[in-house]
Amino acid sequence: MLEGYTLAAILVMVTLTLVHWRALPATIPIHFGISGKPDGWGGKESIWVLPLLAVIVNVALSISSVFPAMQNLPFAVDRSRPEVQQLLLQMATTMKVAVVMVLAILNWLMIEVARGRLPGLGPFLLPVILAMILIPVSFYLVKLRQI
Repeated sequence: MLEGYTLAAILVMVTLTLVHWRALPATIPIHFGISGKPDGWGGKESIWVLPLLAVIVNVALSISSVFPAMQNLPFAVDRSRPEVQQLLLQMATTMKVAVVMVLAILNWLMIEVARGRLPGLGPFLLPVILAMILIPVSFYLVKLRQI
């Protein structure tokens, strides 16, 4: 199911970008400060970086699911144990969904800011993004540590 969410998010990103492509101005915001206001600009082609990055993350984390030795952990675990292998697979799949969802949200917000519908990303986006990444990582690291 999580794999489906990941692929759906990538499809939504590509579709959203294609649908809004002609309405995007020639220059779009590509970097935002801590307040969420745009502070860096680039050509509208830059909007494709996020969907491309989502595909790369999806592929890289899929590969790490097959080869769990590629996953870097802050402590040693016996990767030959089935329960460790299962947790590493779940962690990689969950992280894939989390990162691709974050990129999809950023893609949508960048389009909205570029089209003038939003003044910026907002000050609460950074804590939300950090929570979306750190909570699952922490959960799986605690579970792995217990083993």
